[in-house]
Amino acid sequence: IVKEFENRGIELFRQEGRVGKTYTQNKAVERARGEIILFSDATTMYQPDVLEVVLPNFADSSVGCVAGRLVYVNKDEATVGKGTQSYWGYETFIKTSESAACSLIGVSGCLYAVRRSAYIPMYPEACSDFLICTVLYRQGLRSVYEPAAVCTEDTNTRTDKEFQMRVRIISQTFTDLWRNRDMLNPFKSGFFAVQLFSHKLLRYLVPIFLVTIFISTAVLANFSRMYAALLALQVGFYLLAALTYLLERRAIRSKLLSASLYFVLANLSSAVGLFKFLSGERYVRWEPNR
Repeated sequence: IVKEFENRGIELFRQEGRVGKTYTQNKAVERARGEIILFSDATTMYQPDVLEVVLPNFADSSVGCVAGRLVYVNKDEATVGKGTQSYWGYETFIKTSESAACSLIGVSGCLYAVRRSAYIPMYPEACSDFLICTVLYRQGLRSVYEPAAVCTEDTNTRTDKEFQMRVRIISQTFTDLWRNRDMLNPFKSGFFAVQLFSHKLLRYLVPIFLVTIFISTAVLANFSRMYAALLALQVGFYLLAALTYLLERRAIRSKLLSASLYFVLANLSSAVGLFKFLSGERYVRWEPNR
């Protein structure tokens, strides 16, 4: 079991002048002697039976990685925390479906286990939680979802911290997709390519579609009452998200309005993450928000 990232491991590798989760992870795996390696984040709490439900999945020789189920806890009842919980419920549904159809294309860094023999060191700027599934799939190994392996983590309580985290993850994911763009070819990777394209690429390009829809609707609103109404709905929705953010800044929480705020946050972070990727900015090192 490797669980060194935020304690002894970080201090040890800081002495070498290079600090980064993926770099630390590669170094930690070099020192590991177990057949199965369990990865975790320092902020994660595990249920006591996690190992008991994760390990049997490796009896299938085609399985290279087993991902657990992350449950977000919103102790402070923060607006952004409620949005995170709703978003993660959708993400969990996708993971369940992907695991049943083919293979996971990414895991949560909070809880996943990998065959030591199949682990290949990744470049420092990689989003290892995402890339590990591609690394294993290239070797003919699947990544599966085990919902009975439960861990919990507190949500961010501030919108700006959640935004920073998502921008970093999305920028790193674009880098990984670009460096592994051959896996987007269905003639090479089969249905795994379809999952990559729909789950990651299309989702992160949604801001482009939203801007296109908004501009198109604004133009057509001059000729049609229906499009004028649609334009008004879009403007109202974005103003509602802005109002929710202002209320949050004044410590006024609203579960009812959290969806609009998180929708805008998620898509704005996708746009900024894409811009950072295209501009050449990379995240090799960062300080955790929590």
